[in-house]
Amino acid sequence: MNSIAALIGMVCACAVVVSLLGIISPNGMTEKTLNLVIGVFIVCVMIVPVKSFFTDFKIDIKAPEISDTISADAQKAYNNAVITETKSRLESSLLSLLSGESFRVKTVEISLGENSGGGIYITGINIYIDKSEKSISKIVRRTEEEFRVTPRVIVRQ
Repeated sequence: MNSIAALIGMVCACAVVVSLLGIISPNGMTEKTLNLVIGVFIVCVMIVPVKSFFTDFKIDIKAPEISDTISADAQKAYNNAVITETKSRLESSLLSLLSGESFRVKTVEISLGENSGGGIYITGINIYIDKSEKSISKIVRRTEEEFRVTPRVIVRQ
């Protein structure tokens, strides 16, 4: 922006000087020579700020740096969301499986863990049943068949 202001200022100053020289210069060959010199001078005056503008103009585009803590927090949040969604789907799957076999199950809780390789595994299953349910061993056996984990069956009123 400073280059453009300098260019405009120089052109205005040159225009004033050229006007004064045109007034006081004699007619004939001297006037033509003076006009040629003034034209070359004005072109040079205009080129210098434009040249300095382009030499000073630099584009430095860099990809934004993402700190390790931000990416670690994002990865941790993603892992937590995956575990929460997996837990929810496993619980609804087990609940619908047991309810479909006419067991009186109130709720199901599945606890999940994560191994060092990023895998998810079931650490425990709690099945809350109605007091009137008598088929506890069938519930345990059916859950073991589907999930390969022995559940804790808890009677709730």
